[in-house]
Amino acid sequence: MSDSGTRVRFRDRLSFKQARWVILVAFLLGLLLSLVQIIIDFTEVQEEIDTTVLQVINTVRGSASQAAYELHEGLAGNSLSGLVRVSADLPGEHP
Repeated sequence: MSDSGTRVRFRDRLSFKQARWVILVAFLLGLLLSLVQIIIDFTEVQEEIDTTVLQVINTVRGSASQAAYELHEGLAGNSLSGLVRVSADLPGEHP
């Protein structure tokens, strides 16, 4: 009896099938974990942006309200220049 009749094709071997499944599962797990990490990072950045905006609003609110109530140009200018300074410090693109 010869060996050629009992040879198994490479793609039909158990080791090939196991390796294929391991690679597929590893890829899918990596993809899933990356997606979870992106969602977590997005949520954290969104919360940080919200906090920064609230801090800026709270910082300028008093002087801006007073400037609007009294129609005081100097105080309004100070409020506006403060906002411009803060927007220059924030990360991101500016027009």
